[in-house]
Amino acid sequence: MTWFKVDDDFYDHPKVKGIPKRARPGAIALWTMAGSWCARYLMDGLVPEHQVAELGSLPKDAAALIDAGLWLTVAGGYQFHDWSAYQPSRGQVEEEREKARKRMQRRRSSGEHDDGQDR
Repeated sequence: MTWFKVDDDFYDHPKVKGIPKRARPGAIALWTMAGSWCARYLMDGLVPEHQVAELGSLPKDAAALIDAGLWLTVAGGYQFHDWSAYQPSRGQVEEEREKARKRMQRRRSSGEHDDGQDR
């Protein structure tokens, strides 16, 4: 499982406050759901254009995120601004998963019981 990290002062960030109040709930809902989706599917912050509707949002919500500088327009969709500065990349997640898989394989082959504690 991966996590989509959201800073605890996100709500107060100038980019968020730059979204008109009436548009903010829909835009932030899209930003949050799309971030979670990107983390789940290891998309490195790339949101295909069709995914906006799949998440129950509207093109105007994506436009608000672009206008605020939270998303960039790219071929075929949108890109979270500075994704790699705050979220782990696909490569990092896959590397950690492989390390965990090998660690568990070693424990199982040695007969150790995994109690969730590194020793």
